Amino acid sequence: MFPWQIQVSGVFQSIPPDSILATYPVSNAEASASLGRPATFPSVNVALIEPATEFLERVNQLDLRVSKSAVAAVAPRLLQRHRGHPRHR
Repeated sequence: MFPWQIQVSGVFQSIPPDSILATYPVSNAEASASLGRPATFPSVNVALIEPATEFLERVNQLDLRVSKSAVAAVAPRLLQRHRGHPRHR
């Protein structure tokens, strides 16, 4: 604890980015025209970007908290009433 009953705490997070995925669905008709023969599949997804090579931005986050302790005085009359409550016997 710092002087004057001040508390400081913090958390730093560095969250890794997601990778960017880009695919193009190639239909049977498109593949057949490109191959010059009938394709043997109904459709296929072709990667436009090699997986795990392009990423979004990394997210860095810093959370800080500063607080000061304080003592609250309770009136004796309230304490007596609280202690006399049936739930606290």
